[in-house]
Amino acid sequence: MKVKYVTARPYKGKGSDPSFTFGRTYLVLGVRFKGATELTEIIVRRDSDAAPVLAELRHFSVVDPAVPPEWGLFSLADGSYALEPKEFSGEFWNRYHDGEPEAENVFERIWGGRSRFSLHIALILYWRLIKYDCDALALDDKISDT
Repeated sequence: MKVKYVTARPYKGKGSDPSFTFGRTYLVLGVRFKGATELTEIIVRRDSDAAPVLAELRHFSVVDPAVPPEWGLFSLADGSYALEPKEFSGEFWNRYHDGEPEAENVFERIWGGRSRFSLHIALILYWRLIKYDCDALALDDKISDT
């Protein structure tokens, strides 16, 4: 799942919020929601320090709604739900933000796999575009030879 930052978030500092860049696309690491009337939040890495943070979905537009097959839907203690990698369920985020090395390693493994997957898909699409252009040029040559 990917989102694009499109609407400014409230920011108390001087200048613009350094957390996110307008127009930039972010890889979503999870979704949190409670009900139809509650705010939906997403977990993304912010620009300022690359930390995974909760951000309100209303500041983003969904660019790619595909949810990875290894994600699960989990019920949280406060009555809300999380849609995220199964490795991020339970007390994972508490352990991660407490600096537990094992949780940090799990996060980097999942993040690395998702970002490599995105790069892999981009390379495949790029290759297909090049192949399509080459096939179209070859067809043009055949047509002009007749």
